[in-house]
Order: sequence, then C-alpha cells, then structure tokens
Amino acid sequence: MKTMGAFLFAALFCAAIPAGAAGPLRLAGRTELPGYTGDFDHFAYDLQTRTLWLAAEDHGTLDVFDLETGSLRESLAGVVDTPHAVHYEPRKQRLIVTDSGGKAMATKVIGRGAPRIFRLAAPAADAMTFDASRGRLYVANGGRDAKLHKTYVSVFDPRTLKRLGDVAFDSEKVEGMAAEQKGNRLFVNVTGRNEIAVLDKRNLKLLATWPVAGAAENAPMAFDEEHRRLFVITRKPWRMIVLDADTGATVASFAAPAKCDQVIWDAANRRVYAPGGEGFIAVYRQDDASRYSELERVPTAPGAKTGILVPELKRLFVAVSPGEAKTGAAVLRFDVAPAQPFYRLEAAAVLRSKSPEWDYLTLDEARGYLFIGRRSDGVTVYDVKSKKVVRTIAGSDDANAVALVPEFDRGYTVNGDGSVTAFRLSTLRTIERKKLGEDADSGFYDPVTKQIAVTMGDSQQLAFIDAKTGTATGELQIDSKKLDGAVPDGGGHMFLALRDRNAVVKIDMAAHRLDAQWKTDGCEQPTSLALDRENARLFAGCRGAKPVLAVMDARSGKVLSTHEIGRGNDGIVYDAGARRIYTSNGVDANLVIYDQLDADTYRLSEATTTRPYARTMALDPKTKKVYLVTAEGTADPAQKINRAVASFYPNRYYKDTFTVLTFGPRE
Repeated sequence: MKTMGAFLFAALFCAAIPAGAAGPLRLAGRTELPGYTGDFDHFAYDLQTRTLWLAAEDHGTLDVFDLETGSLRESLAGVVDTPHAVHYEPRKQRLIVTDSGGKAMATKVIGRGAPRIFRLAAPAADAMTFDASRGRLYVANGGRDAKLHKTYVSVFDPRTLKRLGDVAFDSEKVEGMAAEQKGNRLFVNVTGRNEIAVLDKRNLKLLATWPVAGAAENAPMAFDEEHRRLFVITRKPWRMIVLDADTGATVASFAAPAKCDQVIWDAANRRVYAPGGEGFIAVYRQDDASRYSELERVPTAPGAKTGILVPELKRLFVAVSPGEAKTGAAVLRFDVAPAQPFYRLEAAAVLRSKSPEWDYLTLDEARGYLFIGRRSDGVTVYDVKSKKVVRTIAGSDDANAVALVPEFDRGYTVNGDGSVTAFRLSTLRTIERKKLGEDADSGFYDPVTKQIAVTMGDSQQLAFIDAKTGTATGELQIDSKKLDGAVPDGGGHMFLALRDRNAVVKIDMAAHRLDAQWKTDGCEQPTSLALDRENARLFAGCRGAKPVLAVMDARSGKVLSTHEIGRGNDGIVYDAGARRIYTSNGVDANLVIYDQLDADTYRLSEATTTRPYARTMALDPKTKKVYLVTAEGTADPAQKINRAVASFYPNRYYKDTFTVLTFGPRE
C-alpha cells in the first residue's frame, strides 16, 4: 500500500536510538538494506524455520531474514513484481504473496518449483488476512490499482488453493481486515466509503455497515477479540480509533503518527502499536476495555511505517521505507518489554497456629479460595480477596493436600494417616472421612477418568478413588518411596515424579497400569510436574545438587533441556495463556520464572526473592497472582534435621508465624 511520499533526507534523520532504553520497546538491532528505494509493505514469519519475510513493494523483491538475528538471508527477485502481503502455509511449505504489479497483477504462490499465479475475482491483490480458526485467507483485490470502481474480497483455502467465494464493494479501495476466531464475523475496512463492513465469514453475507465517525480513509485494522475492540487507523486526519466490535460505536480516539500503514494489537501486554512514517511508534495502553491512554512515542526513523509483532519471541520488527532516496532502508528490531515485568510482594497475612506446618496449596479460581494443607491444623480455606480465613475443613487434621472436583461439587483433603476427607465445594461442609491405607501424601484429579490418584510413598503405591462418590477403585504398586508431583495429560494418563528414582512414570488411569518409566537425565530428584499439552512438553522441577527446570518430551520422555532454578523446589506451574513456567524454591527463597518462546526455547524472565522455605505455590492464571506460604523456624540440633533438603532445614517452627504470601506483577 503506497501512502508515503519520498524521504529525500531519510539518512539525516536516522539518529541512533539508545539500545536498552527503558520503556515498552527497546531497540535490539538494525539491519541495513543499501540500494533499496520506494516503499516496503508487510511482513510474515515462521517460528519453526526461524524465518521472517518482507514484501519490498517498490523494489520488486521478497526479502528473507533470520527471525532471531534479523540478518538478511536472501532477496528473491523475479518471483514477484509489486508485493504487498505475505502468508506462509506450513503444511504445504509455500508462500502466498499478494501482488498488484506486472502484466498479471495477480497473487503469487511460491513453493517447490516455479512460482504460480493464483487468480482472484479481479487483478491487483493487496490487503490480506488469515483466519486460523477456519484455515481461510481473505484477500482484497480490484479497485483503484486495477482501474476498477469495485473492490472485491475473495476467500480461498491456502492449502488446497481452492477459491471459495467473493464479495464486491462499491469502493475503489478496501484495506485492513480482521477475522473473529471464536465467532463468524469478518471486519473489513471499506476505505473508499469511510465504512467498516461486517461480514459473515462463512458465506460473505453483509451483516452490518458502520460509518467511521470523525475521520476518513480508514485503512489498517487490528482486533482484540477478548475485549471486543477494533483498532483502526484513519488518514484524514491521522487518528487511532478504538471501536466496539459489537456495535461499531467509537470508544476512544487518539492522534496517530502520520503515514502509519500498520496497527498492531499486543494481547499479552494490552498495548496497541502504530508505527508511523514520520519517525516514531505510537504506543497506546489499554487500561480496560473502555479506557485507553497514549503510553509513549518510541523513536524509529522516517519511513518506518509497517511492522509485525512476534509474540513468541517478544519482538517487534519495523520496516524503514527509504522513499525515493537510496539510503536509509532498514529493518529495526525491538524487544517488547512486559507491561508488568516483575513480581513484588503485595500482602503477607499471618495465620495463628501453635505449631505451623504445611505442604501443598490448591486454588479454587472461581471462588477465590486458597486451600492450604496445614497438617495438624487441617485444611485452611483462605479467601485471597479479603485475605481472611473462611474456615477449616472439619475432619481434615493431618492434611497435606487438597484435590478439587468442581464438576461434582466436591473436594478431597489428603491426610497423612492414609485417609481422605470429602467435602462439598459449595458449602465447605464435610461429607465423610474415609481410610484408604496407612499413609498418604497428595492427590491429583484426572478429568478424563473422573478419578483421583492418591500418592502413598511409604506404602509405595497409588490409591484410586471415584471423584464423584469417593469410592475406592483400585491400587497400583510403584517401586518408589518418594511419589511426588503429578499431572494429567488430558488423555486418560497421569505423569508422576519418582524423586528417589530420578524418574517420571506414565500411568494409565483407567487400567491402573504403569505404561512407561523414563529416567530424567540431568534432572536429579524430580519433585514437581507441569504440562504444556499443546506442545507435548512436560516440565519437572528438580531438587538435586544442581537444581534445574527440566523440559521433557511428553511423548518419548526424553529430557530436551535443563534450566537453572533455586534450591528446595517443591512447586511448578505452567501458565498456557502467558506461556510461562513458574517454580517456587524454598531453600533459596525465590520464584524463578521462565518464558516459553516456543516448544524448545526458554528464556529466564525473572527470579524474585520470596521468603525462606516458601516452597509450594498456587497461581491464579487470570490475575497472575502467585500464592506461597511459609513460617519462621529453626534447625534445632537436638532434633533430626532433614539434610536431604538443606544443611539447616528447619525442624521446628514458631507459633503464630504461619504466613500466606501474595505476590503480584507490578511495574
């Protein structure tokens, strides 16, 4: 999309931007592209091959960069004429490139063999958006560049290359589009009419037309589906307008940088980025769905007007178009700073107890109740909002842990004497206490088989109970006295850490059978487990002499990588929404967090100091608050000290020092 005039003196304005400067975006590097003139258009990327593509609109090339370093790998000439938008189809290992140049003025399919032409409703394809939920590409074609008074949106399957339909607009220009992923609507900027068309993406029927109030030439578009908000850039005047995606009403409006040809929604950080050709990126913050503010103007260079966010790498790429000058063309790389970068202690609530002891924490997200296994004090139910104790579950003395089963309105406390105490989740009233064996450590619910697996380390077995009734359903002997963390795989199996065997086992929950046992090479004393089901990655917190987070292939059991954490690990949580792994480590008193960049790439996010012996935790995935517990204690030399954990691990805790810690992300 050509909207920018020449920048004859671009090089004079390309002042150095201080790398590492504080703010939402930090310059990480710049790749110079000498000899380029005119405009760049849009990017695409592929994580698996670590490839970034850029359509060099006026240079007539498709440029290929390294996604990690930003370095130029190659410039493909002769395969495109005037490229605009790029889509990579990984299943077929091919690119779809919209093109308005050459004799054909047609979309190109670039893969194995010679490039092919793909015909749409009209020549001169330009804007394009991919609907991942349906596997469909929507492409704007025709209009002004084709010397037509109508512009079309065509839909096709990029895998089969079958064209599935077209819709015509009485406008010489159609630009930005966005598709719902959890609904059936497609939003289209009908630029020539200053309108947004709302289509049913299944049949391309028009559902609504919304005028863009107070501005004209609505072009780039981005979509926040969670909060039902559209972000639109207009050119007359240059504005960034926030609209209600259900009604089309304007929610907020801000000045936007001139010659802005892209608007980007950063869902993880609740920010909007608008790169402008006048030399800066306008960054807007979403405080809530109805409140926005301009956060910062990040310097770039004249002509830097298109970009792409790679959320998995927390990186923003921006193309600097040189216009008619032959200097200044570049690709800028910015590291995206998290909106809430570090965890800080928000509250420390002291709960009275004569002899504080504890083990595991379980959070009921719906009610905001934290269930704390406090051994001789039973299970304490703590309201995380009011920071007060709601009650103690009756008949739960000697409790180590709690398993919650909301679908049956039940919870089960797992007690050290080998019993479980069933209670109503809605009322917290006890149903019954039932003996299963001579000892018990913890319990884990499998939603597929509707069973709870109760670990009994001293007895070297698992006991299974029906989660709906509490009836015992079977037992499984396991050659280990340290049956620690467990996690269901979502397919009827449970992974279980054997701390004294340096191993993880896979258990068939329906058959009560051990299906596999894997050694955790490089991970001594695996203690806690979490699972990324989408990528089949099993995470283990390892408590050995060199404590690490181990990343395992959940299909083969192979340890793929290890990453340093603190000593005394007893808790691990995977936040699938944020793609983060949290580890709580009591001896070193820290919360060590890793970002998951992709299935096999991990980067330390932070290591926040907590308090000594805060070793177990719970995470609220919505608020991102982390809850830990601890108490003041001493290693009394007159009593046995658990030196397997630490040389001076407390064996006695002081009364009325048991504390619930709340950590939250803060600027």
